[in-house]
Amino acid sequence: MIRRSRKVKLWESVGSFRAELMDEEEAPKMRITHETVKLDGVQFKQKVEQKVVEMKDEYDAEEFAALFTAQDRVIVKGAVPGAGKSYAIIKYVIEKKHAFVTPTNLLGAKAVEDAETKYISALNARTLYDLTGYAFGEGMVEKKKKRSEEELEEIMGLEVVVFDEIFCYRSADLFKIKSFMLEYPHIKYYATGDLDQNAPIDDANTLDYKSYYSEIVGSLFPTSILLKVNKRLLREEDKKTLLQIKEDIFVNNMFIPAICRKYFKILPTKDQHRGFGVSYLNDTADEVNRAQHEKEILSLDSDVGAVVEVEGMKLYRECLLRSRDHLKVGSDTIRRNFTYEVRRIEQDEGKTTKITLYEPLRKQYIDIKPVHLKKFTYTYAGTCHSTQGVTVGSLNEEGEVVNGEVTVYDVGHYCTTREWFWTAISRVRRLDLVHIVFTPGTGRTETKKRIKEKIVGVKSSDTDKKRKFEEVDFVDEEWTERELKRCNWTCFACSDALSVSGPYQFSINRINNEQAHTKDNCNIACFNCNRSAH
Repeated sequence: MIRRSRKVKLWESVGSFRAELMDEEEAPKMRITHETVKLDGVQFKQKVEQKVVEMKDEYDAEEFAALFTAQDRVIVKGAVPGAGKSYAIIKYVIEKKHAFVTPTNLLGAKAVEDAETKYISALNARTLYDLTGYAFGEGMVEKKKKRSEEELEEIMGLEVVVFDEIFCYRSADLFKIKSFMLEYPHIKYYATGDLDQNAPIDDANTLDYKSYYSEIVGSLFPTSILLKVNKRLLREEDKKTLLQIKEDIFVNNMFIPAICRKYFKILPTKDQHRGFGVSYLNDTADEVNRAQHEKEILSLDSDVGAVVEVEGMKLYRECLLRSRDHLKVGSDTIRRNFTYEVRRIEQDEGKTTKITLYEPLRKQYIDIKPVHLKKFTYTYAGTCHSTQGVTVGSLNEEGEVVNGEVTVYDVGHYCTTREWFWTAISRVRRLDLVHIVFTPGTGRTETKKRIKEKIVGVKSSDTDKKRKFEEVDFVDEEWTERELKRCNWTCFACSDALSVSGPYQFSINRINNEQAHTKDNCNIACFNCNRSAH
């Protein structure tokens, strides 16, 4: 994990990149200044680059194209969610040799789907790890793979690279972006981002992380375009209300439950779930997914065939599944956070032997074994981090919203932030489609109890395996609490939100599996990632 001292060093290192990218006369002008953004009478103070390009018409594709053609290393920011940051850039790069880099596969999949719908063209969406060649090796430690000649040829042929939702990346990943930009200076680089949405997973507890990230990203992309118009919401009154909500969250520091009661519908229980569920915890999403899937089964038409229970999951033809992780199946690859449709369930003497999945985006069929279902979940709910940048629902030919309701869970959990809440409630096309379920925060007493149990467990394991350690160096309660806070209760490997129990419970992961659970050899991971690394 990256400690604060290394962050400062990284900041200084990335900051020096500014002069390498800009002419000597222009580089000194790239200072961070305070700018007050005024939207319909509501003022929001931000730290932004001094060089800001003002759009005359945010709906003018030709104006965007002219700006992108004339400028290099530009970031498109949104003063509000749904401002069309990604849409503006995709429209420009879609016909060029490009790479559209997203922080999650789900965001990439959605971008590809939208591009095919709007432009009937293929968007080359990929993750940062795909682009830079990094992967997790022994002990879940990042390692850079050697590129093949075909991969190098592809990169050298790129004209444009876009880093979508760049403020979602860890500071260590921003350093990977910087290194890639220096290694391939022939490429034009663009980015999108919104500092008021979800904080970067590993750096949410950095002191004034917004200024910290503004400085790093501003040095990489010294020119910015600020979009002020929300294009996701359909009604003008909703657009004005959204600005009032933002003011209550970030300016007035209003109590979040009070904001919920002021603007949204409150559901007393999870049983009254509506639409798509957005949660903080994976465990909450899993609970909602199981409950909604049972309801879905009761309403099935007879033409989908029999419901088959396999590895604890109930499947039927046309059932939708979402992958939790990357999975190599022969020559095929299941990609994390992609949606797959069950097309065929093969059985031999009543026992399931093979499930055939269909991935709509790549129009690809993949056969998996029953044991592989452990890597999948249902699609009725997901975490807020995995849905950032996504619009829930679609519009029919009459312009009406279809499947656009959202139920937000875990409001009240002590790990959630104002940025998390702001991101969760802004996925919709109409604000009256947002529903809230309050969740009491996980008890501190229970957390401390679980930490003690974890330490006893890992010490017993090291003792049994005869791994040597000094007591003063061994992980303790203070270290574990500090690391959980520093990583913002997220797994260092998969970035999923952690809980105190269940498959996403926190665990103390050894970096070097040959050594004991000492403070300099451990980090915090979810139970699933820890188990897969050992």
